[in-house]
Amino acid sequence: MAKINDIFQANITDYKSMSHMLELLWQRELITRNQMHATATALAEYLPAHVMVAQRMPKSVTYIHALGKVRLKVSNRSKVTIDYNYIQP
Repeated sequence: MAKINDIFQANITDYKSMSHMLELLWQRELITRNQMHATATALAEYLPAHVMVAQRMPKSVTYIHALGKVRLKVSNRSKVTIDYNYIQP
């Protein structure tokens, strides 16, 4: 199985900066447009946060960690799974 690679880290303070981050990932063809919209909806309530984005391969399952708050798993079909008990070590 391929290793999960960190592809992006940023301090996200508001919805606008989150939108720019997701747009950048979409333009680099790392996430799909549907993943971008699903992530924006799910992550908006946890801002501000330090966000780390990881995935195995481009446009595959994407893991988004709002460090100390929540972990999101966004499938390639844009299904969002939220793990509230996860805290990044």
